[in-house]
Amino acid sequence: MQEIINNIIEIFNANPVGQILGIMSFLIQIIALSNKDDKKFIYLQIFALVFWIWHYYFMGLFITAVISFINIWRWIVALRYPRNFKLFILFAVIYWINAILNYQNTGSILAIIACFTALYSFFYLSWKWIIFRCWLLFTSTLWLSYHFYNQSIWWVMTETLMISINLITIFRLYRDKINLKNNLNLKLEPELVEINKN
Repeated sequence: MQEIINNIIEIFNANPVGQILGIMSFLIQIIALSNKDDKKFIYLQIFALVFWIWHYYFMGLFITAVISFINIWRWIVALRYPRNFKLFILFAVIYWINAILNYQNTGSILAIIACFTALYSFFYLSWKWIIFRCWLLFTSTLWLSYHFYNQSIWWVMTETLMISINLITIFRLYRDKINLKNNLNLKLEPELVEINKN
């Protein structure tokens, strides 16, 4: 255990600015993921991405720094123009260009796939509550693998927590859906009784 702690301290000391930016992004994303309101979740994610861009830049992970920059615009555009096929294709092309220009290692393939799963979910699933979160869960798994491959400590921690919190949020959304359905059934029952009496 002491060896792991020493390794983390060594990595932190090698790049304190990048790691501090990673910590800030990490905290913002925890707040975002625990929020059931999809719009607030997206705004907080955009805010976190600003810090992640600089974290990646200082870590030397340029493909993901550019992806984070593109993602800010993807979030904004997807919010304003959901299900817009032309914009969806435009972002897909931009991601491919970035993948070609900034490809660094085989781990980059995981980042590229994660981009496309996220792109689809933001344009076509962003207001579908549980389905949207399930796609984000899959995307987070891809990012976790990428960051583990590239030894980005804060992102490994972030993605692990994101997966955990997202699972809890999916459960909460599902529970709310069940409660809403049960409440609607309870409200309808007296009316059905009156109809049956007549």
